[in-house]
Amino acid sequence: DQYLDQTKWKFGSLKMLQLRGKWYIHLGATTAIPEFEAEQAVHVVGIDRGLRFLAACYDEKGKSILFSGQNILRKRRKYKKLRAELQAKGTKSAKRRL
Repeated sequence: DQYLDQTKWKFGSLKMLQLRGKWYIHLGATTAIPEFEAEQAVHVVGIDRGLRFLAACYDEKGKSILFSGQNILRKRRKYKKLRAELQAKGTKSAKRRL
């Protein structure tokens, strides 16, 4: 198998863990990849992630797109306020709703 070939991959530490009744293995691995050459790139797109604008995208043709985060910010504020109210109330049903 290409991922288990020890001539190409160097394996690091192994960690076994159990989560919700299933066993998982985390295995660190490194490999060498060929050097990136700018001539190989066909399209270049830059993406900047933020809070006010979730993403700002710009391509090599000068076209840009902004994705507003106002709706997300409103929703975050709403649920932050709701959590604060429920925690202040402290009743059993409030804790269940949290």
